[in-house]
Amino acid sequence: MRDILKSDEVFSSRKFLSDRVNFNIMFRLMQYEGALIKAYEESIIAIQTAPDKAMWIWNERDAEIFALQKAAELVENRLNEFGFIDVQCKKELAEVLKRRLAGFITACGGSNAYACRKVNIINAPGYMDRARTDEANILAVYVSQMDEDIYGNIVNPRSLLPKMGKWINDPDFYIWRDEDTSITAMAKMNYTDGGMVRINNVFTRRDKRGRGFAPALVSRLCDKAIKEGLLPMLYADSEYPSSNRAYQKIGFTKEGYTAKISLKK
Repeated sequence: MRDILKSDEVFSSRKFLSDRVNFNIMFRLMQYEGALIKAYEESIIAIQTAPDKAMWIWNERDAEIFALQKAAELVENRLNEFGFIDVQCKKELAEVLKRRLAGFITACGGSNAYACRKVNIINAPGYMDRARTDEANILAVYVSQMDEDIYGNIVNPRSLLPKMGKWINDPDFYIWRDEDTSITAMAKMNYTDGGMVRINNVFTRRDKRGRGFAPALVSRLCDKAIKEGLLPMLYADSEYPSSNRAYQKIGFTKEGYTAKISLKK
C-alpha cells in the first residue's frame, strides 16, 4: 500500500467513480489535514482521518484476493498500533477481515447508501426553519439522545453546547418546527466533491416520532439540492428497516452497501 495525495488520479478513475455514492464520504475525508490516505494500484483506496475514526476502504469490483489481503494487512497494522479500529468496507473485504482477525472483532453491522434523483415531497404539520441561538440547550439534549440511540453513548448535553453554537450558525443546518413552533426534527447537509450533497444527523424528537417530521424535512433538503444541480445522498443503518422505508418513500434508491466491523485487542 502506497501513500497518496487527494489529487491522485486514482480518485478520478472510472472504477472508483462508479461507486461514488456508496463511498461518498471519502470525498469528505480526504479533505482533512493529516488524513491517512493509501492505495494499492487502482484496486484499493483507504482513508482514515484519525485513529478513533472509522477507516473507509474501497475496493474495485472483482478485486483479486492479493489486493484484499493488502487492505487487511493495513487494518491489522493499525489495530496493532492503536489497539482498536473501526472499518467500513465492501462485503468481500469484510469476509477477509472476519477470517484474518476473527478473534478481535467486537461488533459487525452495515449501512445502505441511498441517492435521491427524484424527490417526493412529504407533508407534515409545521415548516422547515433555522434554529435560534436561544435553542442551543434543547438541541444539545437532542444530539445527546441521538448519540445514545445510534452509538449507545451517554453524553452530557452541556458538553455539546459549543458544538450546537456552531451548528446554529451553519447555513446548512436545518430544523423542522411543528405547529406550536417547537423543534421536532433536524438534519444537516454536507456538500462534497463529486456533485453530491450528503444529508446526515437526521433526528426526530423522541416524543414526536412516527408523525413524518424528519421525512418532511429531508424531502425539502433533497428538493433544494436537486434544484442546485446536486445529487442528494445519505447512509442508513441496515438494521433499522423503518428508517430505510421512510427514505425510500421520499424517493431514495439503494446504491450500495458497506459493512462495518469494529476490532479491539
